[in-house]
Amino acid sequence: MSGKNKYVLMTIWQGLLILLVFFSFSTNVSASVQSETPRGLDYGSIKNLFNAPNPIWQSSGSDGDKYKNNIIMSYNAFNPTDPYTALSGVTAANDLSDTAGYMWGKNDNKLDITKSQTFGFWISYAPGTSGKGDASMAFVLQNDPNGDNARATLGNESSGKPIMTPPEGLGVWAPDSSNPAGAIKNSWAIELDSGINNTNTTNNAFDIGLQTTKPHISSNYPGESSSYINSGTNVYRLIHQGTMYHYLGGETSGHYWHHLAVRYIPNSDGKTADVTYTINDKNPDGTPNTNTGTESETNPIEESKTETIDLSKFHLNGETKLNWGFTGSTGNLGGAIYLAIESAPTIVNGSITSQLIDDTQDNRVLDDPDGNNYVNSGDNLTLKYQVKYNSGTVDLKRILSNITLPYYTTFKSGTVTFANGNTEALSSSEIKNRVLTHTISSSSNVLNAGNKTATVEIHLGMVNMAMDAKVPSSHASFKGDTYGGDTEIPGFTVRATKPKHTMSLTSSTKDSQEIQSDQDATISGNLKYSDGASFDKNGADIHVNIDGTDQEIVNIGSSGSSSSLDFSQILSGIDLKAGTHTITVYASDSYYIKSNSMTFKVIVDDKYSKINAAPSYSFRTLNGARARVIQRQGDWPLSVTSKNSSWELDAQATPLTDGSKTFAGYVIYKDANSTKNMQNNLVKLGESNGTETDTTSIPEKYDWTTDTGILLQSTTDVTSGSYIGTIDWTLVDSVN
Repeated sequence: MSGKNKYVLMTIWQGLLILLVFFSFSTNVSASVQSETPRGLDYGSIKNLFNAPNPIWQSSGSDGDKYKNNIIMSYNAFNPTDPYTALSGVTAANDLSDTAGYMWGKNDNKLDITKSQTFGFWISYAPGTSGKGDASMAFVLQNDPNGDNARATLGNESSGKPIMTPPEGLGVWAPDSSNPAGAIKNSWAIELDSGINNTNTTNNAFDIGLQTTKPHISSNYPGESSSYINSGTNVYRLIHQGTMYHYLGGETSGHYWHHLAVRYIPNSDGKTADVTYTINDKNPDGTPNTNTGTESETNPIEESKTETIDLSKFHLNGETKLNWGFTGSTGNLGGAIYLAIESAPTIVNGSITSQLIDDTQDNRVLDDPDGNNYVNSGDNLTLKYQVKYNSGTVDLKRILSNITLPYYTTFKSGTVTFANGNTEALSSSEIKNRVLTHTISSSSNVLNAGNKTATVEIHLGMVNMAMDAKVPSSHASFKGDTYGGDTEIPGFTVRATKPKHTMSLTSSTKDSQEIQSDQDATISGNLKYSDGASFDKNGADIHVNIDGTDQEIVNIGSSGSSSSLDFSQILSGIDLKAGTHTITVYASDSYYIKSNSMTFKVIVDDKYSKINAAPSYSFRTLNGARARVIQRQGDWPLSVTSKNSSWELDAQATPLTDGSKTFAGYVIYKDANSTKNMQNNLVKLGESNGTETDTTSIPEKYDWTTDTGILLQSTTDVTSGSYIGTIDWTLVDSVN
């Protein structure tokens, strides 16, 4: 599981310092591992936000490293021509002692359990000189009483000379001799473990049952006895939750580093949170990892696991902040494991967005992530990016942007506009091999709570194409001294020529329609080209504007051979809200050939009453010709729905007939006080209690029983037959 722990910071060619965690024994790490380190956070900007890695205590002799924190945070003395030997803090070869270490955020650099946040890290593992290794680390959330000096020990804190846990514990899990007391308390950890401890002996049994061909990534609560299984005297197995198996290093340039994203999302119950940890979601250059197939060191595969964690395990007692950080260890196999911090929302909670805009097509945003976007030869485009400072404990500055421009485009101009109104110009001289490199907010325009955004706009022109061409997605990275991230502009297709026909929109929908707020309005239409041409497989987009606000575009598909497309746009009265609304509709195709626009009015009423009645009712079968009251058959659902309205419900019935025969009797309404004949006579059935917004059931409100409510009165002159009649409902309300 792990050996010597040292923090290393290395300078890359762009001049920013990378924060590295380096746990090492004797290693054969090549220079390329360091030279290919993805850009991370600036040590000088964040060093005071982490604990000082002082020794717990230190003794002389070969076992001295057992008694101290072996992580060292410092600037790196890295030399690009000799990176390995120049790394400060590399453990001397032949030092075979087991080592462990830890690093914690402190002060304001703590995780707030009430807020969603995502961390980004880069990991690189290399074996020792033997070709094997066990350098490992863990990402940990904790509320240990020792705070930013928390570490797993053999449980001998009172001696004043505590010994760090053996390598199996990665500096966080409990040692077998003190389980679970020696673990970091009130904690949850994700381990990235390159070692396999499966001999079923003391401090070498955690990984029994796991695969052995690759390092494993898993999680659990280090300080909970339920995380372990006792399998013998002073022998424990670790219960691994959410386990994944992945290579954490490589032997080939471009594959040394692996991205780890940790996303924390609190749940609405206030008692749990979902933590998703994802490995290999992007490549070392920041582009999305789209690899498929069988994983190898040169074919890393993305995978995620989500664990629901119990926040009560942290014993916060009403507080909302957790320490976060890393622990790690190496054993007698040695090796090295590096960590570069890409982003930590506890330092700067930032975000990056991007848009591809076709200026020629009415500033249309092309946003299909699968690349089903179309531009025409000669169109003007805008690439728009925004780096946003959402919150943080330090400023965000010196943001190195590397923006790849799409193929077949020419640079026209570009600016960076800050929330404070200041601007920076972008120049064509900053472009090399289609990549525009510019450092944003290098001086006065730092991003912070008072200046939250930097918006980059790059204006391009599409060259005139002789034939259609597909343009792949374009990557952009924004790496500041306290936050970094990546984004993609989606791919698109350039059309060389544009058809000359026009598109017409017709509709049979009335120019004006009135609905109640719980109803829908429907606008239907038909699309055709002027020359009768067929719509291609992309169909057409329906653009709807309601009261000046553009709605989400709806695509109407096509078989590719249809010369006519029909559509219906449903508008909810609830969403529209009460009042008179102006609806404008037009269509466009993938060439952005636009139809004519049509305008409609929709009036939404929020004061109304309406009857909810069944289409038919029935009475029970009458046997025998004698006078009696006949009860209703089954349920008689009858209600009034009102909104901001008072109402009165009346009803009358027609005679019941069977062909030329007339039923000897009539429909009545009976309550506790009277019986009223409803035949050709309007009878009041109920009313509201003033102005209401409710649905009122008439049978329930007026306590209809089997012998009250609407019934049927017969006489002795009834003849056999199946009789049918009509009840006319009349609703009087404050509106109608």
